[in-house]
Amino acid sequence: MKNILLLASLITGFCLQAQNLRFYEVSNFEQYQSALNLGVKENKMLFFVLYKNGDAFYTMQSDGVFSDPQLVAQFKNTIPVALNVTSDMGSKLIETFGNDALPTFYFINTQEVLIKKVSGQQNTQALIDALANAQQLNSAYPSLLAKFQNHELSNSEWMLFLQIYELNFSFDESLKMAQSFFAELDKTELLSEAILPLLARYGINLETPYPQMLINLNAAQRQTIDYEAFFASAYDFNFDKAIANTDTSLLAKLNEVIINKAPLSSTEKAELTLETAKLFAAETDYFKAWQKAVLNSCTPSQTADKNATVCYDEAYAITDNYNSKAALQAALVLAQKSGGYKSSFNAKMLETYVLYLLKNYPEAQRQSEQARSLASSKDETEKANSLARMILKAQP
Repeated sequence: MKNILLLASLITGFCLQAQNLRFYEVSNFEQYQSALNLGVKENKMLFFVLYKNGDAFYTMQSDGVFSDPQLVAQFKNTIPVALNVTSDMGSKLIETFGNDALPTFYFINTQEVLIKKVSGQQNTQALIDALANAQQLNSAYPSLLAKFQNHELSNSEWMLFLQIYELNFSFDESLKMAQSFFAELDKTELLSEAILPLLARYGINLETPYPQMLINLNAAQRQTIDYEAFFASAYDFNFDKAIANTDTSLLAKLNEVIINKAPLSSTEKAELTLETAKLFAAETDYFKAWQKAVLNSCTPSQTADKNATVCYDEAYAITDNYNSKAALQAALVLAQKSGGYKSSFNAKMLETYVLYLLKNYPEAQRQSEQARSLASSKDETEKANSLARMILKAQP
């Protein structure tokens, strides 16, 4: 009885658009289930709009988009449902299918498979075209699914199948599915005009040969894809994977294959290499990556002063922000390297302080005496004496 009342409420309930195309407001699961049941009963696709108060959905209503006779006629074969982004079902829709703009229009079949999604303000023709495409895809979907299960998809059918698949699964799951498709193709097919954009989207895993294929594209081929977007997604995917597994080999490959070949200036590449190593160290406590990146940035072409400053600044940054043993050991190496490039009071003081933090008090005491000998002012002498007293006090 309760479900019957809910269904009646849905059919005659609150309507965001008073004219013609009626959007029934759904805020909870029971109301959603009633809408789905109605779609199953009438064999109609669900047409959801996720909106927030005052967004472009309201503008589209005032512009007459949903009162256009042609649109109303076309959408009679759908169940139009409106979900406020603040409602329980609005949140559930985002959790299930994702969202990056409001309003967003979702075409969902009676098996609860998302067939098509369009975001932002739409005009009448755009929505009619989206519906036509969704209906076409929905008609093809049962055959695509059956052929996929029987390993019978053609290349063009694979493209349609992936188009629907990526709307319903995570990026990682879609990437795995795409790679199973790529594995069936030869290089000529992979680099064909039809497949290349898909390869640029999903051929980003450095544990496969696809990133190198994309990097080796000629100028004409690069014009057919968003080449910069490929590098950005390849960087993000492999960097996240390297962090998750504390994979230093993958980190090295990321530097060699992606950062080194990215469409960036040499200065930008150097900065990105260092920032990548720093973030990797911060996330994994593998501070040798930060240490190595800094030392690699110190080249013979730079002055000793420049190299000393770079090592000192990074050693200071590590000491100031991290206190693990691995972090302090990396900071110690860099502080010592700074002093090796150019002997200075500050570098020796930092080295001494890191030794103190590592509880290597005898060596810290010896280095504090050297720091005092490098002092060039009364203030520096007092700083060295203060650190020496601190070390003496800490010793057992």
